Amino acid sequence: MSLSNLSILNVSGNKFSGSMPIGIGNLQQLSVLNLSKNGFSGTIPSSIGTLYKLTVVDLSGQNFSGEIPFDLAGLPNLQVIALQQNKLSGNVPEGFSSLLGMQYLNLSSNSLSGHIPSTFGFLTSLVVLSLSNNHINGSIPPDLANCSALEDLDLHSNSLSGQIPADLGRLSLLSVLDLGRNNLTGEVPIDISNCSSLTSLVLDLNHLSGNIPESLSRLSNLTVLDLSTNNFSGEIPANLTMLSSLVSFNVSNNNLVGQTPVMLGSRFNNSLDYAGNQGLCGEPLERCETSGNGGNKLIMFIAVAASGALLLLSCCCLYTYNLLRWRRKLKEKAAGEKKHSPARASSRTSGGRGSGENGGPKLVMFNNKITLVETIEATREFDEEHVLSRTHYGVVYKAFYNDGMVLSIRRLSDGSK
Repeated sequence: MSLSNLSILNVSGNKFSGSMPIGIGNLQQLSVLNLSKNGFSGTIPSSIGTLYKLTVVDLSGQNFSGEIPFDLAGLPNLQVIALQQNKLSGNVPEGFSSLLGMQYLNLSSNSLSGHIPSTFGFLTSLVVLSLSNNHINGSIPPDLANCSALEDLDLHSNSLSGQIPADLGRLSLLSVLDLGRNNLTGEVPIDISNCSSLTSLVLDLNHLSGNIPESLSRLSNLTVLDLSTNNFSGEIPANLTMLSSLVSFNVSNNNLVGQTPVMLGSRFNNSLDYAGNQGLCGEPLERCETSGNGGNKLIMFIAVAASGALLLLSCCCLYTYNLLRWRRKLKEKAAGEKKHSPARASSRTSGGRGSGENGGPKLVMFNNKITLVETIEATREFDEEHVLSRTHYGVVYKAFYNDGMVLSIRRLSDGSK
């Protein structure tokens, strides 16, 4: 029985095993080849490259090994290539970039290596590109932004490095962007917020840093946001609460600080989604020490310090006031003595001898303008701190008078003069 006119061969979901029949290459009218979810093994025969009418090749979920046949790149009508979940190795075929009608390319869950060809930017009809769970390295080509029809870009679980290209923000139809579990660095480009159709943004397990862009709040269709296990810092933007469609949110294991936005914390109340951020507090984590953010602690410290300084200044002013008041009283007392003791003042002779009243101590001076009371004040009542010397004839004190004059005063040992 001849099958030369067969256009669709679909034996998916069976238990076929062994090598793929080479005779399939004789089915020149074949447009759909679906052998998925069987147990075929060995290499993919290059004879498939002769089936020029093929639009769909689905060999997923098998045990195929070896490299992807280069001949597949010569099938001009191919729209779907599904080779995921096999054991294929080698580089991602750059020749696929010549398949300008390609809409679906899934090479995930294999052992592919090398770089992502920048020439994939020519695939302007590509809707789904999945290269996840491989060993692909290098950077993400900015040229992928030329795939204007792209809706699903899945590159997670590879060894990609470098920064996320800001050009990806030009993919207005992009719905799923999964770059998790790679070695990406730098900040999240603000341009990603221009992908207005984005429903899932997964960037976990990378080395991304900087603040979480507040502009992500513009992604009104976003349902999944996973930024966990990176080096993000700063606070969680409060305006992320505007993402009303969000059903999954994870920022765990970063360097975030401050209080979780109240409404966001109440919607996503699993503490594991915030864990691993030592500076983060608030629902559903431990209650913050203050009702505000971390800046309130600094404000509180400044307020306490200012209050202490004001109290110290008040004490100094009060002490100075009392000291001046005491000095004024002494001056008034001295002035009163001058006014009410004319006898003592008139008894001073040119020799400078003055007698005390009622047989009290006498003051012998070379200046007839100084009283005994003023001298007692000038020496702080003959305080020890004013002692200049001690002799057989008495103790010499240093006296500081209110008019600025400084004299040395000898107090005789008998205390009479």
